Amino acid sequence: MFEVGSLLFVERSIIGGITNMQSTISSGLTQQVWGSQCWHSIKNSELNTSDYELTEKNKAKIDECLKERQEAMDARYGEEGYNARIGNINQQSAKIGELVADDFVRSKRPNAKLLHPKDIGTSISKPGDFDMVYEVEEPPPGEIIIVEAKGGSSPLGSRKLGNMAYQQGTTEYATEIVSLMDSKKYGTTEKAAANSINSAIQDGIPIRYVHTQAEISSSGKVSKFIAKEFDIDIGEFRNG
Repeated sequence: MFEVGSLLFVERSIIGGITNMQSTISSGLTQQVWGSQCWHSIKNSELNTSDYELTEKNKAKIDECLKERQEAMDARYGEEGYNARIGNINQQSAKIGELVADDFVRSKRPNAKLLHPKDIGTSISKPGDFDMVYEVEEPPPGEIIIVEAKGGSSPLGSRKLGNMAYQQGTTEYATEIVSLMDSKKYGTTEKAAANSINSAIQDGIPIRYVHTQAEISSSGKVSKFIAKEFDIDIGEFRNG
């Protein structure tokens, strides 16, 4: 997640795969190495958690998504039935991840303003943008938070830039997504969010980048929520 001034971004990936992943602990950071690129998490961030409990804010919407997801799971009979249902299962898992992430963000920043998308409950995440972007104006100087929101067992995705594949959570990936969002038409939430991010970078407002994971048990309930703040190179991001 990136945090600049009073701004928050959230991004979701529905499907994807990670190979050759290793973990090491060094200089207070947890390092994940994926292919030829890597991300780091800030070990002692206030936004890190593994024991968050949902509030009532998004509970009804989350329960509705969990019910629809479970119905799709139960209807998977044979290969044909599986193929027909997997899309809805993934979509509901992703939506659950976003709703739980939104609940978490607002518990930490009650005055956070959602810049992108317009409405989490009805939005559909797509390649080339962040899942959510929030602006937090108080207390000064504010902040921007970018969140990669995952539901179920969905892993972090990646994007190929040149001959390299950069994972969500890296400075290079985030810089590319901001550029893509900035290329959208005026009046879109993508363009507005990118403008706020770029302004925050220019003004030296804090940017934070967070990965959230809402795990779903075999019984169809959100069994665990984990949040970790990525450690990004703000200087490189500013010059990207």
